[in-house]
Order: sequence, then structure tokens, then C-alpha cells
Amino acid sequence: MTTTEDKTQETSLHGPNLILDVENFGPIAEAKDIEFKPMTVFVGPSNTGKTYLAKLTHAFATAIDKSNRTTEGFRPSDDAQPKRFNRQLQAEIIGDFKNLGRLFSHGRTPDGASWDRVPFAAFSSNVAAAFSSQIRDHKERVAESVTEAVFEFFGVGSMLELTNPNNNSSAAALPRANFHINEIEVAIEFTGTHIEEPPIHLNIPPAYVDYRAMRLLQSDPEEPRIFVAEVEALIAINYADLFANVPTSFYLPAGRTGLLDTRELMLMPAIHGLLGENLPAPQSVQINRAARDCIDLLNAARQRPTYTKSDRPTLKPHEPFHRRRPQHRIGELLAQSLIDGQIFIDSTNGATEIQYRRDGYSIPISKASSMVNEIAPLIIYFRNYLAAGDLLIIDEPEAHLHPEAQQQMAAALAFMVRAGLRVLITTHSHYMVEQLSAFVNASKLDEATRKRALSLGGALGEEDIYLNEDETAVYSFKMSAEHGGSVVEEIFMGEEYEYGPDDHSDATVRQFNRSQSVLEARENAEANGLD
Repeated sequence: MTTTEDKTQETSLHGPNLILDVENFGPIAEAKDIEFKPMTVFVGPSNTGKTYLAKLTHAFATAIDKSNRTTEGFRPSDDAQPKRFNRQLQAEIIGDFKNLGRLFSHGRTPDGASWDRVPFAAFSSNVAAAFSSQIRDHKERVAESVTEAVFEFFGVGSMLELTNPNNNSSAAALPRANFHINEIEVAIEFTGTHIEEPPIHLNIPPAYVDYRAMRLLQSDPEEPRIFVAEVEALIAINYADLFANVPTSFYLPAGRTGLLDTRELMLMPAIHGLLGENLPAPQSVQINRAARDCIDLLNAARQRPTYTKSDRPTLKPHEPFHRRRPQHRIGELLAQSLIDGQIFIDSTNGATEIQYRRDGYSIPISKASSMVNEIAPLIIYFRNYLAAGDLLIIDEPEAHLHPEAQQQMAAALAFMVRAGLRVLITTHSHYMVEQLSAFVNASKLDEATRKRALSLGGALGEEDIYLNEDETAVYSFKMSAEHGGSVVEEIFMGEEYEYGPDDHSDATVRQFNRSQSVLEARENAEANGLD
């Protein structure tokens, strides 16, 4: 098996993969080297920890996103008067930069330094110590954000509450989770969140040093203070860049039909208030953080124009959130292939009303079928939020879908990967996993041959859909009496794939055997004249 150290160096077309190790976390006793590839599938019986691991991954990505996607919070409250550096240290910082500028201009560089890569060791000891102190502050902030996110998404106040209930409470059985990406390791343990990272370097363009440190600083008395504040922000941005490959995560919890019902209940007082009616507020609806985040995104969504087949999203995963281009076209394909209609958002009254349109008429989403209710949030996410490079996590995407629709959903998931998304699902559906396996095998065929072989039909049938082996991972969750909880193991997906979620594939076999037994019993009864 590939070690964690080896795996952290692997990359795909979607960027480097996140690696997770877990011990004694909820029902999970052990999950080693869980590599989140562009298409990652969790299978296994209920209550084995699939959702725990999916939610933990979302909590981690959400915390990093909150801490590091923008430079807000990095700069001092007053850019012209940085609090971290006193006047003496400001002068020392400027002196160091001037010296660096002179060295670089003469073709000389300190050890390990280049124009765009200056280690802290290139500065004086006082300046290097101040910069290192700032890095520690950022590390503590990110670690605190990760811990808070885990507690919020699991509704706990301590890691002890996430301890595997089948193990004792000794130190060896305390919950622990380690995330790895590139050279970063984030360990979530009982004692707190700890971060290990490579040494920080400043990325300083030559023109910046020459213009700011050598010229303006000599002519404007205010420039030294502003320059030092900019250096402080530059260090923070460099630290944030270490986490740039952690994707923006979106989570769709199971029971999306109930989620829409809850959303409507929460909106009732606001809608009636807009209509000038007085309606008593319903009792406070207690929902978890993942469900509330989903409802907030649905409430903030707006109707978007329909896009044609020729419109393709661009891959810009690190753009500011409000400037990113959602993948409308995948939403349109989902609507055409799965619900044979359209999801429409009416916000003319101020509140977001979700409707299902088909054959020229519309009905509120609450009156549509359960399958439409399950698919609607996914379509809204694609029209409003999801962009290439993001991570989409879906609990049980097969819920309320008949077998043919489950296979179409599997095709949609594979198409999402081809469009540049990362996808993580938990599933009990043998149909979906078998169909995903077919897409892996189809990657070995040319486009025309695989389209004929797959015969998907509908809107998705026109697309070239496949999954490469190196971008697909399936993990099986199985209870182990020896380990006192579930153990997670990777399953090969490809030509030799012969696995399905135990509680579904075994049930199919048992039902077939029962039916055969009943038929044989009836034949025997008729033969003996007992019918």
C-alpha cells in the first residue's frame, strides 16, 4: 500500500489530493490513508461512520476556507500604525529590505533566497523572530477555526464526546484525525488542533523591493509605516497560500425533502410579514449546522438564466467567491435527465420561493414528488454556487430515486468530475456503485465506443463521461469486533470490481431466494393437491 508520505506528493488534474487518518472517531475505530480523489465513494452498512467522515472533511475544508480564502483579518486594524512592530523594529525591517535590494541588484543573494523566494533567515534575528511570531499567530487562528468547525458540525463541546463508544476512555482510545495535503499536516486531537507546515518564504517581486523599499521610503515620511503593514499582510498571504489546495466545500445532508420542509416552516413568518399579515413565529426549529448552512444557501439563491450546451465553465478555483462562475450547465443536465422539468426560484416578494415547472405549469416544491425534492437543492447549488475546483459532498444521492434514476445520477456524478469538480458521496446503492465502476472501465475505450457501450440515453447520453482509475476511490466501512468499531478499507474499482454495499446486495440475494422458496413450495403444494 502507498504510504501517506508517498501519497501526499501525488497530484491529479484536479490538484493534490487530501489525505485523512482517523482513529476512534464516533463509530470509526480505524481509517488509514483515506485519499479524497476527484470521485470518492463511501459504502457500507448504516451506523458505520460514513457520514461522520464526510462531515469531518466538510468541517475541515469549511474552517480552512473561512480562515484563509481572503486576506481579511490578516491586516492590522490600522494599516498606517501596525501594532505588531514598534518604530525600532519598523526601521530594522526597512533596513533589511534595503540590504536585500542592494544584494539582488548586484546579483548576490543570501543562502536559499531568490527574487521570489526569501526565507526568514535572510533577515536580521529581531526581524526574523517578529515574522515567526506572526506565523505562530496565524497558525493558532487556523487551528482554533478547525476545532470550532468540528465542534459546530458535530454539535459537541469536546472531542471526548466524539469518542468511539465501543472503546474505553483511555488515552489510546481518544478520538484523533490527521489531515495531510502537500507538506501540511493538521492534527485534530483531544488536546487541540496542531498544525505542521514547511518553512514560510516571502514571495517578493524585484520591482516591489526596488520601488517601495529603495525609493518611496526615502521621500514620504508616512511610507515606512504603510510599508511595514504591507509586509505583515504579505506574510499572512504567504501562510494562507499553504492551504490554497484545500477545496471550497459544499455539503448536502441526507433527507433533503425534510430539509426543504424545514426551510419552508422557517420562512413562513417572513413571507406573511411581507404580505402585511401577522403570523405568530413558529417554535424555534432545532437543526444541525450542516442543515442550517444548506438552508442559508438555498435562501440566498436567485434564478439564473438557462445556458446552452456551448456554454462551458472556466477553471478558476481560487477566485473570490462572488466572482466565481457557477456551473449552470450541470444543473440543466440534472433537470433534463432526472426530473423532466425545471427548478425555478421566485424571489419577487423578497423571500426565495422554490417551484417545480413542467409542461407549462408550476407547483411549489413542497407539492412536488420526493424525487424532485431530493434533486432540487443540487440543481440550485450548481446554478448559484458550485465552480470547478470545489468539493461537493452528498449524503445518499440515491435517496428517493428509482434504479434507472440512480444510474443517471451516477452518470451525473461522473460528469461533474469531468467538469473539474471533486465529488464525495456516501451510498447504499449497488446500482450507483456498479455504474461508477462501468465509467472506470469505459475510460479505456475511445469516445465513440464508450458512448455506444454505455447507452445512457437522455441529455447525459450526449456527453463523453468516464472516470480514470487514478481519480476514483471507493472505501468500505465494516464493523470489526476485534477493533471495537468500524474499519475502513479501500476497494479496487475496475475490471475486477465485484462489491456492493452489504445491506443492499445481500438483501437482493435473500429476496430472490425467498421468492424461489415460495414458488417451489407452491409447486409442491399443487402437486400434492394441497392448494
